[in-house]
Amino acid sequence: MVKINSQHRLLNKYMNAYEFQAAVNGGVIQIPAEYRNKVSDIVKVILLSEESGERHESVSAAKKTSMMDNPLHVEDFKRFSRDELHER
Repeated sequence: MVKINSQHRLLNKYMNAYEFQAAVNGGVIQIPAEYRNKVSDIVKVILLSEESGERHESVSAAKKTSMMDNPLHVEDFKRFSRDELHER
């Protein structure tokens, strides 16, 4: 899915920006055929990678478990009732 085809000035040179989604296979990203004749042998690459949901969930679960096992103890802590929490 192509979203951007624009020109940016960087270090006194103009650069074209193309955005697309690609799979990484063995550390290699294939440039889509429609761009191969538009890029030179040297390119500047910026990678944006989505965090996998499984890793995110497991980190969150580990944090929750750790917080439940080691709660903070605060002096003079007062629990609020539901009504007190929603008072304005």
